[in-house]
Amino acid sequence: MKKTSPWAWIPTLYFAEGLPNVVVTALSIVMYMQMGLSDAEVGLYTGWLALPWVIKPLWSPFIDLLKTKRWWVLAMQLLMGSALAGIAFTLPTALWFQGSMAFLFLMAFASATHDISADGFYMIELDAHNQSKYVGLRNTFYRLAVIFVNGALVSLAGLLEHHFHMTVVYTWTLIFYALAAIFIGIYLYHCKMMPRPAEDVSSEKSVSEVAHELRIIIGSFFCKFG
Repeated sequence: MKKTSPWAWIPTLYFAEGLPNVVVTALSIVMYMQMGLSDAEVGLYTGWLALPWVIKPLWSPFIDLLKTKRWWVLAMQLLMGSALAGIAFTLPTALWFQGSMAFLFLMAFASATHDISADGFYMIELDAHNQSKYVGLRNTFYRLAVIFVNGALVSLAGLLEHHFHMTVVYTWTLIFYALAAIFIGIYLYHCKMMPRPAEDVSSEKSVSEVAHELRIIIGSFFCKFG
């Protein structure tokens, strides 16, 4: 069976890893400020959105118990695409803030889980030499995702609002529908192009064994920094 080239999936995988992170932690701030929230309100509410990336080690050991890393990557990409569409759908409604925050939290948890699975998949599919060889490629496309959101999408929002005289709500609705389409496209592409490593199997450990290991890790952390 012909082996899939890393160039066929690493760029899109790490673009997909960077995109939701910057959408949640940066683009949402721009959107909420343009939607009329004060600096204090934006800081108070959006500050919590970064929490899933902070606490993701708490559930990372349990991921391998259920499905393969490839499955988790694809499932989280589909979930994030759906969450982006959900944001776009709720923005024109009366509950736009509550709805968009709920979907942003969902996307943040999905993104943190995607990070764990994508990095694990990278380690399984590539040997040590190729892991080092392609680290620059993965970092490049992660940064391109940041530039795309902070540069291209923010500029596009300004262009739609000021040049085409669209309302702020309609502008951001279009932006998030476009992001949803991009993510669903990435998901469909990866369904075909991501390889299926033989080593990518569910863990044989039990939930109690993983929970015990996690307690040891947490206990060591608090002993070290407590």
